[in-house]
Amino acid sequence: MTKVAYILPIRNGIPPFIYDELVELEKAGVSFALFPTYNLPGLRDPRPGWEIYPIRKSRLLAGNLATLFEKPRAYLTSLAHAARHRALVPFAVAATNWRLMRGCDRMHAHFGDSKLFIAYYCHRFSGLPYSVTIHAHELWRNNMPLFREALGSADRVWPISDFNARILMNDFGVPADKVTRNYL
Repeated sequence: MTKVAYILPIRNGIPPFIYDELVELEKAGVSFALFPTYNLPGLRDPRPGWEIYPIRKSRLLAGNLATLFEKPRAYLTSLAHAARHRALVPFAVAATNWRLMRGCDRMHAHFGDSKLFIAYYCHRFSGLPYSVTIHAHELWRNNMPLFREALGSADRVWPISDFNARILMNDFGVPADKVTRNYL
């Protein structure tokens, strides 16, 4: 059975469209572990029994040090890369969380913002393949050089419309065979 490390926001509970997606994955027999960038209660909280790994500030330093000692070259080159791209927070989260994803077969980032960047840096540490769901705002308000690079490393890109798919292929150079529309 496939297990997905699902990187998502849980700001006021899980957004309904993501919650519904998780329920459908569960029905299809896909197991997952949630890696939220925020973990605040709301309308749709994770179901009892869902595996969840919220970010804990207390774990960030220890997780980064552990990664530095376990994978010094990957850590230092990724740290320099993150500094150049002003992505130190997603880097620090990834350097902490990638070890927790060891039982997973792949990652999925819902949104092409910091969630995508976390998946990208986790991939650099773990080699796990990842995919991303892209909505409209990420196409216009983003760290474009890093966005482009992280899209290029993803094995699948799920835009929510044909319009967004065309932008991803034409403006960002994502190959058509990596793009699958995910109508919400």
